[in-house]
Amino acid sequence: MAFKPKFTITAKVANALMRIEAAKQAVQYLPITPAVLASLRETARLYTTHYSTMIEGNRLTQEQVSKVIEKKGHFPGRERDEKEVLGYYAALEQVERLAARGKPASELDVQTLHGGDGGRQNQSETNTLSGWAKRH
Repeated sequence: MAFKPKFTITAKVANALMRIEAAKQAVQYLPITPAVLASLRETARLYTTHYSTMIEGNRLTQEQVSKVIEKKGHFPGRERDEKEVLGYYAALEQVERLAARGKPASELDVQTLHGGDGGRQNQSETNTLSGWAKRH
């Protein structure tokens, strides 16, 4: 049975599709420098941290989350929110390090993310990760 679409590709739609394809081709093979790639990754980590912790009730704004992570801001009365942001961000960084290894995460890796690291991390990072994990 032949496919019979329930739409018509008009000249206007075809023209728009060709413009989209041309734009895609124009950017598809542009080189992404390591600096641009690092910036994109950092932006993604910051937004992920903000929105994921916001879902859990964190009341820090995107700007405040960035300041907390950059150690350029402290918000009295929001210490719990700050700790949660730092823990989530540290967990994201750890997941990226694990993924960069190119092999599956082990049970010990998962325990490390949840605070039971077997002594592999420094105490400060372990406390930050543990604080986040205990709330999730």
